[in-house]
Amino acid sequence: MKVKLYFVGKLSDNFAGPVDYYVERLSHYCEFESIPIKQAKNLPDEKVIAQEGERLMKALEGETCIVVLSEEGRKLRSVEFANWLSVARSYAGCVAFVIGGAFGLSGEVKKRADLVLSLSPMTFQHDLAQLVLIEQIYRAMTIMRGESYHK
Repeated sequence: MKVKLYFVGKLSDNFAGPVDYYVERLSHYCEFESIPIKQAKNLPDEKVIAQEGERLMKALEGETCIVVLSEEGRKLRSVEFANWLSVARSYAGCVAFVIGGAFGLSGEVKKRADLVLSLSPMTFQHDLAQLVLIEQIYRAMTIMRGESYHK
């Protein structure tokens, strides 16, 4: 299985170590790729969302299973997420996750998603959202294999 993470902006150095830690752990379960999308700047909020949405839609062309993160998305427990991911990998060779920019995701990107997922009803800083998501993907992989990490 291949997992891709598309995210707007760039990962700060403060989070690189913890993210790399989980990416390394994930490498035992799947192929993982992180794809930064250029952040829009110096525009009104609506135009930032639209421009970043266009960039994401172009980058996501050809992806068969897309999960976007949004605070209004579906809230899944770790075991439920593992079950969803297990089903998704049975019909899609790759699952692409999307984290938007500071102003969120365009409606177009959300409509393209197979799943709109919420990590929490709270809003997370984007680097932290990446770390939490990657850890949860790793946790899901261990659950699918019946390993004890998640307990």
